[in-house]
Amino acid sequence: MKDRYPENITIEIDRDRLRRYLNSLGLSFICWLFVMFSGLIGLSRGTEGVRDIVEPTYWKIALHLGASIAFWIMLGLALALAIYFVLIRRSAARRADEIELSVVGPFLHIKDNLGMRLDRKIHFRAIVDYSVVNGWLMRRHGIDTLKLTTTSVNAISIPGVKNATEVRDMLAEIDAAREL
Repeated sequence: MKDRYPENITIEIDRDRLRRYLNSLGLSFICWLFVMFSGLIGLSRGTEGVRDIVEPTYWKIALHLGASIAFWIMLGLALALAIYFVLIRRSAARRADEIELSVVGPFLHIKDNLGMRLDRKIHFRAIVDYSVVNGWLMRRHGIDTLKLTTTSVNAISIPGVKNATEVRDMLAEIDAAREL
């Protein structure tokens, strides 16, 4: 059975929006992580210093703990921002530039960079389900993720696909025609 699509198709990725989304995701993750841990460190350090307060009252203890927690959170945020600008921003740009999705005959060819390069060809026979996913941060940046479930129950996510709903429908049609 011959389908109406060409043998080889390159699917477009919205790289600018994907880069902004990955930067926001990385920044929010690293900030929350460092704020949480540095807040706990500040609480721990503050409780150690409570014993040294002369004539402790509720307000003196609260002020001491609050100052300790605030200091450590600010230190954690500064460290998180340094890590973001040195590591995360560069890796997000690299991933946005290197992600590719194409149809090559009966295969779906995926190239991605998640710290290590992934170059994968999946036969359409192995793909069970196609779905489009977008969370609140993705909607804010105007991107969708194409999610493929394979027979081995692995879910493969390709973020930043332009017109993801149309691409999902096109891939389902190609799958039905080229599966045999």
